[in-house]
Amino acid sequence: RKSKGFKMLKEAIGFDFSFRPEFVRNIDDYFAFNLNIVEIVKKLGAGGLIFIPISKGVEFGKEVEKILRENNINALFLDSKKKNILKKFEKGEIDVLIGIGSYKSPLARGIDLPERIRYAIFYGVPRMEIKLSYEKIPTKTISLLTNILPFIEDNYKKAKIQKFIEILRNTMKKYLYEKYIDENLMNEIGEFLKTIINEDFIKKIEKSETTSLIKKEQDFFLVVSDPLAYIQGSGRTSRLFVGGITKGLSILIVDEKKAFNDLIKKLNYFIDDFEIKELSEEKLKQTIEKIDEDREKIRRKEKIEKEYFETALIIVESPTKARTISRFFGTPAKRVFNGNVFFETIIGKYLACVAATQGHLLELKNEGGLYGIKIIENNFLPIYDFIKKCSKCNESFVDGEFCPFCGSKEIFNKKSIIEALKELALEYDKIFIATDFDSEGEKICYDIFSHLNIINNNIKRLEIHEITRNAFLRALENPIDLDEKLVESQLVRRIEDRLVGYSLSEMLQKEFNKKTLSAGRVQSPVLKWIIENAKEYAKKKKILRVKIENELEIDFEIKERKIDLNKEVFVEVEEVEEKINPLPPYITNSLLKDANQLYNFSSTEIMRIAQDLFECGLITYIRTDSTTVSDLGMKIAKDYLEKKNLKEIFEPKKYYKEGAHECIRPTKSIDSFELKQLINLKLLRFPIRFEDKHFLIYDLIFKRFIASQCKNALIKKQIIKASLNSYSSKLERVVEIVDSGFLNFSFLKTFERISSGKYKILEGSLRRVPLAWLFKEGDIIEKMKKEGIGRPSTYSNIINKLFEKRYVMKIKEKIIPTSLGKKVMNFLENKYKNLISVETTRKLEEDMDKIEKGELYYQDVLKRIFNELISLKLIQP
Repeated sequence: RKSKGFKMLKEAIGFDFSFRPEFVRNIDDYFAFNLNIVEIVKKLGAGGLIFIPISKGVEFGKEVEKILRENNINALFLDSKKKNILKKFEKGEIDVLIGIGSYKSPLARGIDLPERIRYAIFYGVPRMEIKLSYEKIPTKTISLLTNILPFIEDNYKKAKIQKFIEILRNTMKKYLYEKYIDENLMNEIGEFLKTIINEDFIKKIEKSETTSLIKKEQDFFLVVSDPLAYIQGSGRTSRLFVGGITKGLSILIVDEKKAFNDLIKKLNYFIDDFEIKELSEEKLKQTIEKIDEDREKIRRKEKIEKEYFETALIIVESPTKARTISRFFGTPAKRVFNGNVFFETIIGKYLACVAATQGHLLELKNEGGLYGIKIIENNFLPIYDFIKKCSKCNESFVDGEFCPFCGSKEIFNKKSIIEALKELALEYDKIFIATDFDSEGEKICYDIFSHLNIINNNIKRLEIHEITRNAFLRALENPIDLDEKLVESQLVRRIEDRLVGYSLSEMLQKEFNKKTLSAGRVQSPVLKWIIENAKEYAKKKKILRVKIENELEIDFEIKERKIDLNKEVFVEVEEVEEKINPLPPYITNSLLKDANQLYNFSSTEIMRIAQDLFECGLITYIRTDSTTVSDLGMKIAKDYLEKKNLKEIFEPKKYYKEGAHECIRPTKSIDSFELKQLINLKLLRFPIRFEDKHFLIYDLIFKRFIASQCKNALIKKQIIKASLNSYSSKLERVVEIVDSGFLNFSFLKTFERISSGKYKILEGSLRRVPLAWLFKEGDIIEKMKKEGIGRPSTYSNIINKLFEKRYVMKIKEKIIPTSLGKKVMNFLENKYKNLISVETTRKLEEDMDKIEKGELYYQDVLKRIFNELISLKLIQP
């Protein structure tokens, strides 16, 4: 408990402490069936901990103590009544300690004896028993609800259980005491559970491979594994010392197969690439040799070379990303420095501090030179300054000391972040910058490098495409240098945006006498598309929709105002078998399009949610135009399909496309239902609160990716040709799925078969429909991708800018131009048609790609843009 004194200490030293279980481990994990406890302890010798399942109780622990003592092993069961036991164990007066296998056990927490503790034996799978009947105790109710959830198939009941769990958790978090839980709610839960827990439900549990059911007197109990007990207990054998992390040994004697399966499954959620091997003499010998080697170093206090243990400052752009990375290696200690929060933890051989810049640190000034750009001897030099953020209205700006939007003096200056990083740079041996691996991230990296290099020049870049523990450690082992070509590409984009945008905006403001107007190279062609689309929408065509005898609806495009519906429709049907391929995994534009079409989320909102998922380590980098799937990605799909007993449909595909990143895919073989369950069980914890939208977007990404790694589907479809008078229509309908393949994860509607022949018209309606439907945000992004303008990192910003300037508006999720947008576009088209054309914009995007590859010099591109603006009299030479 964090007492008042603790809080005062924390405030005084600017440091918070870590209390949660550690996940930094250097342990060889083994399992065995029917292993004799006496024989294995005699073989391993002194310095052991033995954990027994909590369900077997204290009496069993004392029985194990008796058996070991009868065989001349100096063992003792540890309970709260025995004093000074740990001191005796540390001095070697006791060889083996026995305790309960629970993360709350005194044997599993608070013991840090790297020299003394060599191994842990779990004499039975660590597990819990949960009563399968309702008790009016909120904590037990939450445990029961979360553990029965996987066995519920009905979606309504699933949702109801999840809602109960959420309400109980939130109430307990708010009030801390169970007595504040609403009595009516508890009664409602009790009645609801009566409708679920029945004979059929019990049979379903009995068939499970991971959950057992036992009966004690009149009550049933669920038996579920306790992964935290295993992690905490085995963690006593692997501790931090000057030379790194000591080698540890954990042996699990399996006494319950289903609990063992459940434990392995859960441990894989906690520990990346967790592997437990079957015990063998040869493997055990190698592990013991390494264990004793490490203990000998500690005993002799051997001098360790400096490179063995170093300090590192790791800098990312997002606080969420910083928390996620630091939590991979145990719960970090918090350090407050100059008002900024940093996280300290052990990462491999480094004592590391993880810091966040909170996005970009610098932005172009508006004052000085030409729109904040100096031109010296035909070279373009941007003038940057620290970004300031208003604490009242949350707007960002660069120039001045007052907020230009609301006039407030309450300003947060990002200079304070750099000043804090400078101070930290003096304390650490190495600096690693792990910002996003694209031109924006490289620019942030460059800004950090420029300020810290004069203080500590041991700076490297980390290339990370997914925020997982293993990906981070791989990047740490293989640091790279800053890519100045990516920085130059970003500078061209930023300077071009400034020169073209500001000069066009000045003309617009002068023409319309309105200071809020602006224009840009990319947003202008997009505005033009929206206007042209609205014009097409205004044009109509006549469609006759008829329903015939078999309920089939057919559309005919007609020219007449009236048509005789007493006539028959002639239908000719051909049935064919066809293989259909899965779609490739998502890239930025396809994710934005589908999420927008399915859920009506805005592109800005989709990118925010996807960024959250990325920074929580659940998906790969989201700003990508490459569909490439890595070997790791294919393994994730394979593992998931095997887990779901669908390995026969696994068909790995690379979908190779050149690019800096791979596709957008999950980083774990966990679907959205499992993810929600693991969060409810608190087996997975994240630094943000998950909303329903997070699960929807994750589900979309997960299913699309898994489908992409499945074999083709075989379907039967009918090609229907219909004719009415001189009009004809053709449609295709899937009538049978012969082999589902990837369709296990992708919905495809099927229809009833129909036969060729003449059909009477049951109903008919004549409608006027537009030649083109109005754009949704996803349609615009797809068109940007197709036309080669904009980038994955800018798609949503471009659309958002049009809304901000009120050039377009949204009606029922459809986008239409405003009268102001039309006037602005008309002015730009008449005056600067070539400058804002798709072709010119596409050429600039291609040039930036060439700059990144080193094929073009960025200053040459800027000179060309500058001369173009002079020729149009937008700027003065």
